[in-house]
Parts: sequence; structure tokens; C-alpha cells
Amino acid sequence: MELLKGAMCLEGGSLRGLFTAGVLDALLDNEVYIEYVNGVSAGSMNGMNYISRQRGRSKRINLKYLHDK
Repeated sequence: MELLKGAMCLEGGSLRGLFTAGVLDALLDNEVYIEYVNGVSAGSMNGMNYISRQRGRSKRINLKYLHDK
């Protein structure tokens, strides 16, 4: 496990959020953890999943509600 000093700011937006979720999953796969995480909207959800180390959770949630109106 590698804890990097620094901060990560995660932006909101549906497509940006999905991309960010993939990037965060890659960080989790490589056991890279960043000391401070901040987020807005979708970024907050992604940040929460990253901090709690729930790989793939953002993808599962988005796919579950994909066809809701």
C-alpha cells in the first residue's frame, strides 16, 4: 500500500464521473491511496467509494439506474 501526500479534487458530471470512477478503480487495483480527497456531485460519490475501497461500486450504481427516467 502506498499513501501519497497530497490532495485529489473530483469533479461532478455524469460522463466525467464514470471516467473518474474507472481511474479511481485503477488506483485501487494498484493500491495507490491519496491522503485527501474532495469531490462535488458525482465526484463526491466516487470519492466516498475510493476512500472506503469499494472497487467497482460507482459503475454498479450507474448501470443499475441507467434506464430510469
